[in-house]
Formats: sequence, C-alpha cells, structure tokens
Amino acid sequence: KVGNPVHATYLENQVPQYVWNSFVCSHECDRDLLQRELNQKHNMNIDILFCPTAASSRRANHPDGAAGEYTSAFDITHTLDEVFDAAPAVKQVMRDVASIHTSYVGTQVTQDQIEEQSFKGITPQWRTQTRIRNLWTPSCHYMKTVSKYDKFESLRTMSVRPPRLLTNCAANGHADASSEGDQDAVMLQTDEMQRTVHDVDRRMQELIDVLNQLDGEVEILDTEKKELIRLKQLPQKKLRAIKSALVSKKKFLKDMTDKQPFSEESEAALKEKRGKMVGKHAKVLVALTEQYTNMADLHFRSAPDFLKLESSKIQLRMLESQIANETS
Repeated sequence: KVGNPVHATYLENQVPQYVWNSFVCSHECDRDLLQRELNQKHNMNIDILFCPTAASSRRANHPDGAAGEYTSAFDITHTLDEVFDAAPAVKQVMRDVASIHTSYVGTQVTQDQIEEQSFKGITPQWRTQTRIRNLWTPSCHYMKTVSKYDKFESLRTMSVRPPRLLTNCAANGHADASSEGDQDAVMLQTDEMQRTVHDVDRRMQELIDVLNQLDGEVEILDTEKKELIRLKQLPQKKLRAIKSALVSKKKFLKDMTDKQPFSEESEAALKEKRGKMVGKHAKVLVALTEQYTNMADLHFRSAPDFLKLESSKIQLRMLESQIANETS
C-alpha cells in the first residue's frame, strides 16, 4: 500500500515490470508448489521470486546515507523502501532487484534547486555534496553513473513515466469500504480463471487424443504407400530383366551367324594340323626319354666316387677327433 500517488509513480518506474507480475515466497515448499502447479503443470510461465525468512528480517540499511541527512539542504524526504507498506519478503526482493533502498525521493523544491543551479551553469549541489546516485523528483529521474575504466562520472536524466499499474488507495475515501467488494471480484475472477484452465486442459487432452489417432492413421497410410510403391516397381524390375535377357540372346545369335560355316575342307585341315601336333609331341617324348637315360647312366657311374668321398670325410673326422684327444 502506497500512501502518496507521486511515490507510487516513482516506485512503479523504479521496479522492473516482471517483479510486479511475480510471486514472492519466503519458504522453499511454497516456491516449489507454485513452480510445480503454475509453470510445470499449467505452463503459465510466471516468475517466482524467493526470499528466505532470515533475509527478509534483516534491518534495512542505506549505504548512500539516510534520507533525513539531506532533508534540510535538499528537501529529500524518503528512500523508496520507506514510502509503502508491504510484507518484509516483498520489500527485501525489491531492495535486491530494484535497489529501492538507494533511490531517494525529492520534492518540487529539490527540482527547483536543480533547475536554478543548472541555469546558472553550476553543477547541482546534490551531485557534489551527497553520495546519492539515484534521485526522483516530480519531473525527472536522475541517475549518476561512473565508468569502471577511467572513473568518469556522468549524469543520466529521464522523464518520469506516468503510472500504469499502481493507484493511490489512500486517496479514495471509500477504499476500505470497497475492499470486500474487491475481494469478491477477485474470488470470482479466480474461479473463472480456474474454470478456464480446466476447460483448456480438457480441450488439450481431446486434441492430444485426436493427434494420437491421426498419428496412427498416418502410420497406416505410410505402410500402404510403401506397399503401393513396391507393387509399382515390381513390373518395372521384371521388364528390365526381360529386356536384359533379350539383348543377351540377340548378341548370342549375332555371334553365331557371324561365324564361318564348317565344311569338309575345314575338317581335313584340322585333322592335318592335329597329326602334326601329335608327331611333334612324340618327338618331344623321345627326346625326354633319351635325356632321362643319359642322366641315369651318369648317376650310376658317379656312385663309386661318391662313396669314396663319403669314406674320406669319415676318416678325416676320426683323425681330427684323435688329434684333439692327444693334445688335451
């Protein structure tokens, strides 16, 4: 709950959009339950931010100084973590994600000082006399940035975007009176969303069943298609085989017709050629027989000389053995 509509505008501009659309949990079981039911089961893709109880119970610190230090000189009244009421876990998440504890809230007086000093060509004092890096005024958002290479400081000035999400409940006198009506409307909307989710799940299951049925029919059609292709290709294969056999037969017949006819003169010439070959083979056999006979005679004539040579080798080995014994 934000008590000031201007502060609500600053807060909406400072905190990223995805944080506003997220759930914040301080217990792991709650985080796991939301993750399972919303994202895994229903595919809602909702961010779930986790802040342990110990972290959310820490006392908030302001590293750039408390807002009260700058009130008298610059009319800076709050830091953004001080302008709204929320659960400790929610505030801690906004500190961690959006650095609301280092974002300071100025007033129109702050803005007038900045414009007056800038008009005179003077660097605004809040840049030189404070540690503030993030300042909000009704007209502008100022951010100081420092280069990590040469430590050069620059100032980025942006206009304040009109609010689109947060409203000032305190500005409406009937806010508390209508809270019950708002809760009823939320409950009705929740029931409607649950029914919608159930209808979507049921429709999704029906579509899955239809898809499975179509997949089965597609498999049957694929099988029939393959069989038709096989039957179509079978006659073509047989036709190619018949054409190949026909070409082979034609070639064989052509070779037979191209040969010379066999006559008596051809038979007589072949007989004469055969006789000559038989005579030639007989002469070769006779020559081989003579050579074998000569080799056998030479072998038998050399047998006594071979025996004498072997006997001499034996006597020589015996003599060598006798000499070796005598010398030892």
